[in-house]
Amino acid sequence: MSDPRSRNRSRLSGVLAILFAIAMLMSVGPGVLLVNRPDSFLGLPLLYAWGILWYLVIVAIALIAYLFIWKDEVDTASDGVEPTHRRGAE
Repeated sequence: MSDPRSRNRSRLSGVLAILFAIAMLMSVGPGVLLVNRPDSFLGLPLLYAWGILWYLVIVAIALIAYLFIWKDEVDTASDGVEPTHRRGAE
């Protein structure tokens, strides 16, 4: 039987991967064509505001992934075990 935390983490990974792909398409892909006109939003050109919005979405995805997916891996890796490779060691 699989661990429910692992299953939830796997599901969250899939959702975040799909959201990241959508954010990439909307920020620098064909989504730019939706706002490529000389309007403004909060004093910024619409195209810049669009880019900033999707940048914030990508940052939120990375933070969620760090806090809920990668955090356990970082915690277990820093349990006092020295890494196998070090800079300058031969």
